[in-house]
Amino acid sequence: MANDVRFPAFHREAAIVAGSLDEKQRTFGILWTAGAEVQRFDWYTGQRYIEVLEVSEAAIRLGRLESGRAPVLDSHQRWQLGNVMGVIEKGSAKVEGGTARATVRMSNREELSGLIADIRDGIIANVSPGYITHAYREEVRDGKTYRTATDWEPIEISFVPVGADPDAGLARGAAPAGETFPCTITRATTADVIDAAAAAQRRMALLADSYRL
Repeated sequence: MANDVRFPAFHREAAIVAGSLDEKQRTFGILWTAGAEVQRFDWYTGQRYIEVLEVSEAAIRLGRLESGRAPVLDSHQRWQLGNVMGVIEKGSAKVEGGTARATVRMSNREELSGLIADIRDGIIANVSPGYITHAYREEVRDGKTYRTATDWEPIEISFVPVGADPDAGLARGAAPAGETFPCTITRATTADVIDAAAAAQRRMALLADSYRL
């Protein structure tokens, strides 16, 4: 059973890879997803669900990140050119071992020199991918609704001060303002149900390890 809906682009917490900054080249590595569980709110139904990202080449549309034109933004603000702080290096987006990584190249603009210093000193360490979900597989386990993104597309990476729940405070029927994108939700049959919880725990451990590299 499938249901066609529309969702905005979603955001998640991610990490700058510690020790990866090359100040001369103005580049550094990021781990932009390990697919961990995130609680979200469905304003169509008024119910919360747990989102899990499938981290595989089959599930992720990498075209934008691989193009060399995917922007690195200030806090997901994409309405002014001044909010573009860098790009994802062409061909650097990789999916391997249940994680997704890439290399950021910062702009040479003088006003960003302080940001480079803060990254070097570990003061700024939080990034967040913005992504479109094209398809979910939905299942209910232990009374909780899980939606696994089986077709999704990262469109930008942002520096953020704090990782937060972007859906906090939404009420039923109060869809976020702005652009939305079509998404197909397929309800899993009993035969399709998998143990996503254990996989999510492994991904969380991988994400945590990135802070200790």
